[in-house]
Amino acid sequence: MNPEAWITEKPTDRTEFPTNALSGGAMLSKPKPSALDRILIVDDSELFPVIIKGFLRDEEFEVIVRESAEDGIVYLKNEGPISVVISDFEMPGMNGIEFLNWIKTHSPHTFRILFSSHIENHINKTAPLQKSAHSFFSKPGKCQDVRDLVQLGREHYKYQSSQNEALP
Repeated sequence: MNPEAWITEKPTDRTEFPTNALSGGAMLSKPKPSALDRILIVDDSELFPVIIKGFLRDEEFEVIVRESAEDGIVYLKNEGPISVVISDFEMPGMNGIEFLNWIKTHSPHTFRILFSSHIENHINKTAPLQKSAHSFFSKPGKCQDVRDLVQLGREHYKYQSSQNEALP
């Protein structure tokens, strides 16, 4: 889209820009962030995603939180690909492995991170886990480790996407 088409006044909220005389009084939607500018956290607990968002608050990307794998899938179907997904292992309904396998199939460039309070047990006992996720961390994670994984994931996504565009 032509950058001149967007209103440059300060937004009144996070989703819409104010109108001007040229827009005929209609509200214009805020441009959707690119996949690289968004990460998705999926966890059925309320506290841990808030903690992760706190770890990442100074970063230049949007953090989206969903409470179930099914909600994460709905978000991705509606909003398109995303650079990094961080998912809990143990959730009601679809578990983290199943969710990350869905991501792997439908958004193969997305960097997939799995976390659990008992990740060591899952890694040793579950072979599919190792094919589902690019990386793992234990809950609670160290602040810098989470930031480093997200940055690595964003670089992975950028590289994978550029390789795909370079193909004839």
